[in-house]
Parts: sequence; structure tokens; C-alpha cells
Amino acid sequence: LFACSGFLLAQRENESSERRVDGWLPADGSPLETQFDGRVLAAPEPCWGERRLRIEGTPHLRRPVGGACTVLLSVPEPDPPRAGGLDALRRGDRVSVWCRLRRPRRPGNPGEADLRLALLARGIDAVGSVKSARLVRQVESGAPTPARALDELKVLARSRLRRALGGDGVATALVGAMLLGDQGMLGRDEWLLLRDSGLVHLISISGLHVGLAVALLLAGLRRVRLGRWGALVAAAGSLIALAAFVGAQPPVLRSVLTALLALAGRAVGRESDPSNALALAALALAAMHPSYLWDPSFELTFAATAGILSLSVRAAAAFPLPRPLALPLGVSSAAYLVTAPLTAWHFGRLSPAALLSNVAAAALCGAVLVSGTMAMLFVGIPVAGAVVAGLAKASVDATLAVASVASSAPGAAFRVPPPPLAIAAAYGALLAVVIRGGAGSGAREARARRCAALGLSLALVVIHTGPPPPGPRPVAEVTVIDVGQGQSVLLQGPSGGFVLVDAGGTSGGRFDAGERVVAPVLARLGCRRIEVLVVSHEHDDHAGGAEAILREFDVGEMWMAPGSPRGEPMRRLMAAAVARGVAIVDAGRGMRRVRAGLSIEVLHPPRESPARAPNERCLVLRAGTEPARVLIPADLESPEEEALLAAVPEPTAEALIVGHHGGSRGSRSALLAAVAPRVAVISVGMANRFGHPDPGVLARLRARRIPVYRTDRDGQVRLRGSDHGFEVEITGRAGPE
Repeated sequence: LFACSGFLLAQRENESSERRVDGWLPADGSPLETQFDGRVLAAPEPCWGERRLRIEGTPHLRRPVGGACTVLLSVPEPDPPRAGGLDALRRGDRVSVWCRLRRPRRPGNPGEADLRLALLARGIDAVGSVKSARLVRQVESGAPTPARALDELKVLARSRLRRALGGDGVATALVGAMLLGDQGMLGRDEWLLLRDSGLVHLISISGLHVGLAVALLLAGLRRVRLGRWGALVAAAGSLIALAAFVGAQPPVLRSVLTALLALAGRAVGRESDPSNALALAALALAAMHPSYLWDPSFELTFAATAGILSLSVRAAAAFPLPRPLALPLGVSSAAYLVTAPLTAWHFGRLSPAALLSNVAAAALCGAVLVSGTMAMLFVGIPVAGAVVAGLAKASVDATLAVASVASSAPGAAFRVPPPPLAIAAAYGALLAVVIRGGAGSGAREARARRCAALGLSLALVVIHTGPPPPGPRPVAEVTVIDVGQGQSVLLQGPSGGFVLVDAGGTSGGRFDAGERVVAPVLARLGCRRIEVLVVSHEHDDHAGGAEAILREFDVGEMWMAPGSPRGEPMRRLMAAAVARGVAIVDAGRGMRRVRAGLSIEVLHPPRESPARAPNERCLVLRAGTEPARVLIPADLESPEEEALLAAVPEPTAEALIVGHHGGSRGSRSALLAAVAPRVAVISVGMANRFGHPDPGVLARLRARRIPVYRTDRDGQVRLRGSDHGFEVEITGRAGPE
């Protein structure tokens, strides 16, 4: 009853958020440039070389809006850094900002996570960007409040941490994430290392961190001798301040609430029941903020804690080791066992390395937190400051060394498809039987427990292995994945194999479409191996996600255009391919191969062509078997289209992936006439800054009565081959133009 009520309340909160932006933010996700006036909710936080600013207010429009809403703005770092301005903002300040606002992006691929729900769990209705920090203008200073004082303290702590550990290095980033909740400071390589080793939870302030804080707090209160109620008030105030200081996210709130319940029980002379305290904390958070029910961190923190409380002792007893070793293994195993389906569902990854790496988690976390706190306190003090800063850096190095060893083990981490709902439900039911089965000791209970344990083991294997790879199919399939402003085309051949042409971009390192979008799509389709990864050219919107694909999947060959430059991104990509034993193939005009049961022809560029601009030498492929062939011209532009037609007079294909995202410098009438497609697909980002697709290109396609599908409107577009060409399936509802 409580769960159903919670989900209904969460849906109401979602609808309320929609009403707040209806009528002034375009429903199709297009951005709106406007002046936004409001109140700062927290001091700007560092994130990937930018600052994230949360404001509650209203847009400066002539027409009334549906009430105050909360927006999350990305603001460039002030260049050069200067005192005041953006960095002087604190909670409660009134500001006026000229920005571009839009609704959160809706999922464009089947099974993709809904970003709107994730942001709503943080209380955010819309997102946006600001061109310059100078466009953020402070109108009025906020009144002094305890929350504002905590903001000042957090900014001061960041500054002292940078001074103590030396600017923006790895040590500063990791200690800042674990101590202050500044996860955006952590570099991508370090984040991947922690993720694959199962230690990424260390940078999310939760029970481990709060537990250490409570232990130190209680030790201090014993010396002060405030009495039961005085100690309770002091502890409650300190824990609430800690939650506000580091950011009141679900793991922090869960830890603080359960700690407060335990302290309250001690004050009245009652032993608190951990399971009841955990359940009460979950109900309280869901009642206060129903959208937390959609938040993976909410689900994972309560599931992991429940697993530890109910299974860790029995799991430890299964290890024939001394108790000091068996108990940490039992805790790690219990948490992993309960959270595995949730982790696979939300993130499409599992990290069995966590079973061992988390044995060292408590010691590593304690060392980093204690040494990092001392480094902040002792900064500037001769000798002592340098010593504790060295200890903090050594603790960070030890943490990353453990993560490196754990992540490098065979099978340490791998991608899995989200488990079917039936498997996840059965897993939960069997897990409940195993947990509850410990209450009985008769033959019947033991038999039920053994059967449930066997079923649980089988379900766990299914969750880790996913569905079997797809078998042979009668025809080819082409999937144009919605990667935003970029391109990624998946070909599935009659043999059941896969060929991937491009993998989307990285948006300057902030969002890797290869990892976040393309890899999950491949996993859901049962892909284990990619026979060919084609990198059409070096532009980020096509090649940026390729390194993630090499990291996540077994790849046979990587095709590249002759004369591809040896700049840093491409050198890194080729080094990643060589390290994984992937054959690198220079693919030029005239090359024809059969891969995944598909005939693949390279129509451009010629091998003998001199070095040219990237769009001029991009790989152009025709793949499939008649009457289900697709032409993929990447970013080819009109001069090279003419050269292609001169060399290949009949590049006919039943489907066309429109070149250069529908840009004005491609898809001329001569090419459309020569290809004569029956359907065209444009891979393009919603409301992109380039104005793609060009109205002239759309007009030429309409003039030839070619149905046009677009990923910005239709989401993922799937073309299923048949005896009559291609049948089209789309994720969205817009339909062809």
C-alpha cells in the first residue's frame, strides 16, 4: 500500500513539474533564450570544468507562467578567474541570468533511462546553459541564515583543500568528492577506474561516511558529558548540518535518519531495531519527496543496507576464514547479492570485483576522510600541514591502486542488458524467501530454503549473462541510434552478427554517447561481439564514442579512412584498438567484404587521394543485399558527392542515411537521383545549433516523395529488411515527413 501510494505521489509530482514549465518552454525540447530571475539554492558547484548553478524562480516573460520552477544551469568557469561575480554567489542571493533553457531530453531509444525523472528526483524542472559567467548578475544579497553559513563553510573548505593538496589534481578531486560531495571534480579516467573496481560508491557520501562521522561525534560527546538528551540534541544538530553541508542526497539522508533513530532510541533507553529504522527512513523520505522512488541512488542505498542487515552474518559464515576476514566478505557479498539486479537495470553493468575490493573500502574511506580533513585544518602550518597533506595523497594513491588491481582482473566488470522484469521480480521473491527462511529450522523450512537458494542462483546467472546472442535471421536490419547531434548506425546481418558504423560523440568530454547510449542499445539486442567497428572520420560526433565501444565489447576489426590524421584523439583510439587486439584496416574505394552475412562496399574515398579535410575523405559505405541495401555517406559534402558519382555511377540503395545530418552542403539532387532511396533517415540532435536538417535538403527529399525519418523527432529508427525493401519502426510518434 505504501509503495503504490508512493508511486502515485511521484507521478503527481511529475505532472506538477510539467505544469510549471508548460506554456513557456517548448514541448519539443527546443531551447528558449530568456532572462531568468530567481533565488540561488546553493553556491555554484564545480563540474567538468564548469560550474553548476541551481536557481528557483521564473522566466522574464510577458505572459504568466505556471509558478516558480527550479533550473540547473551550466556556467563556464570565469576566465581568467576573478574575485566576486559567480564565485561570490551563496544560497539565498537573488540573481538575474540570461540563459538558454530547455526541458530535459526525453529518451530516444527503447529502454533508455528517462533523464527527466532523474532530474526531478533532485527537484529540477528544466536545464540550461549560460554563455559566460558575466551573464549571471547578482541583484540582491540573501539574508544571513544557517544554510547560507554552511554554504560559506563549504566554499572555504574547497579553497583550503585546493591549497593543501595542490590545485586541481587527482588527490584534490577524490578527497573533495568523498569529503564535500563534489563529484564533478573527479576526472573521467579515475571515475571509470572506481566504477569498474566496484568502488565508485566511495565518492557518494553515504552510510560509510556518516558512520565514521557518528563514531567521532559520539566519542567527542562522551567527553563533554551533556547527558542523554543534551547529547541527542547536539548529535541531531550536527548530523542535520552534515547532510545540508555535503548535499541532501538519498544516501546521506538515509544514513542520517537511521543514525538519528538509533540515537533517539538510546536517549529513551530502548534498543533500536535496524530493519525497522531502515524501513521508517525509507517511508519518511518517500513521503517528503516521492520522486526519490525513481532515483537509483535511493533504491540502491536502501537495498544495499537491507542486504547487509539481513544476509551479511549468514554470508560470512559461508567463508571458511577467520572472522576478521569473513565478516567484511560477508558484508560485501550481501550488498552485491541484493543490488545486482538494480545495478544491471539502471546502469547496464555489473562489477564482481566489488566482492573483494569492498573488503578494503572501510579502511580506505576512513584513511582518505581523516587525512583529508586534517589537511584542510592544518593547511599553511609548517611541517604539520605538509605531513598530513602527504598522508592524504598517499591514501588517495592507495585507493586508486586497489581500484586498479581490482579493475584489471579478468571479468572484473562487464556490460549486461537490463534483466527482464519477470526475472527481476522472481529474483526479488526468491531473495525474500531466502532471507525469511532463516527464521525456521524444520525439515520443511530447510527444503524450501534450499530450493529458493537454487532458484536464486539460477536467476543470478541469468542476470549476469543476459539473453543468448541473436541467431541467424532471414534479412538484414539497420538501426539508426538516437545519439543526439551525431551519428551511429548499427547493421545486423543474416548471420546474426553486428557491424557498427560510428558511435556518436562525447560533447567535449561531458557526455559519452558511446558509453551512455550506444553500448546499452547493443547490450539490449544481445550483442557480445562487433565484427567491424567503422570510424568514418575523426570528427567527435562520429568517432568520439568509439573508444567506449572498444572498451565495452569484443571487436574484430576497426575500419578507418586512408590518410586519417594522427591527432591525439585518433592516436588514443588506435592505441586502445591495438591494446585489445583489434585489427586496424585502411578501407578505401573498391574494398568489398562480407561481414555478419552482409556485403559491405566502400565507395569513398579513393586510396590514392591526398590528405584532405575530414568531411572530404570520410568513409562512404553501402551495405546489405538487394533489395535491402543502405547507403551511409557520413559527412560527405557536394564536391565529393560529384567525385563519388563519377567513380561509382550507380550507388543505388533502398535506404539512405542522409549525409552530414541533413546539412546544406550535402544530399544534392544528383546524388538523390543516383541513389533513388525509398526511405531516408536523418541522424540529428534536437534543436541543434547548426540548424540541421537544412530546409533545402528536406525540400529535395520531399520533391522525390521520399519518406524522411528524423532521430530528433522519431527517436531510434529501425529498418527491417524484407523482400520489398525496408519496413520502418520508430521509437517516437512523429512519423515520416
